[in-house]
Amino acid sequence: MNLIAKKIATSSKLILFLIFSCLLNSKSAFSQWLPNVTDYISLTLTHSRRIPYNNVRVEFIRFDSDYYVTVMSKALDNNKEFKSSTFYRHYNSDRSKFNALVGKLKKLEELDLSRAITLGGKDGINCSLSFGTKIKTHTFNCWTPQYETKERGLTEYYTICKELIKLAKLKEEDVF
Repeated sequence: MNLIAKKIATSSKLILFLIFSCLLNSKSAFSQWLPNVTDYISLTLTHSRRIPYNNVRVEFIRFDSDYYVTVMSKALDNNKEFKSSTFYRHYNSDRSKFNALVGKLKKLEELDLSRAITLGGKDGINCSLSFGTKIKTHTFNCWTPQYETKERGLTEYYTICKELIKLAKLKEEDVF
């Protein structure tokens, strides 16, 4: 009986060692599988009162070596009169445009956007600009970025928003 208990104890230690080794190896493999490279950029605009283009979302996505822009727009309450502003579109893009935007977005982290946060209103646009990986996301939220842009320190933020709108093949005056 004592011999069986020793074999079980030895086997248990071996199994725990193998499980621990697998966990360490999987952590290393997982971190290599998900590099710290930006996979997506998104812009979401939600208007408080505008009926056409009430909710607009632009996503710029990297998938392997391909780059896509997806645009989703919806009129307020699916208003039939403005059905032309309710759509889902998909475009191909390229790495240089994606990387240029990522570089600008990373610079936003260095800016003091506190002046933009203090001002808010009931009417206007809720604007959310995000970018990140499958694990980590950076999001910048702002109320009506085209209002007193320079005074609020939002010049770079608003420029990125306008670039995404242009990339989405939308007119700035339609969505801002």
